[in-house]
Amino acid sequence: MFNTVRRMTDVDLTVNPLAMITYRFGYSHSTFEGPSLSPSYTIMKYDALLQQYQRNGNDNYRAAVDLKLNKGTKLTFEEEINHTRRTTTLRLTRTASWHRKRTEPR
Repeated sequence: MFNTVRRMTDVDLTVNPLAMITYRFGYSHSTFEGPSLSPSYTIMKYDALLQQYQRNGNDNYRAAVDLKLNKGTKLTFEEEINHTRRTTTLRLTRTASWHRKRTEPR
């Protein structure tokens, strides 16, 4: 079960697009965050329902140089840097209580 938010940003800039040498720069960011419930985990002889808060961020930086030698011929050098940050916390849900796992038949 998810109640999450996703935010995205994307910016690109091209310098001298009609010149023989063209420079391109770009930046992208995305964030995925919000609460969710994790599946039941067994800890020793108990089952626990855990509340999980996620915040995942991703930053991409791009740079490129285009060299246009002849009409229809282009030489390109591109570089991309990616930075990812993942933050997740787990805690017991407020409404869930620890209960003994049923191992004996009814």
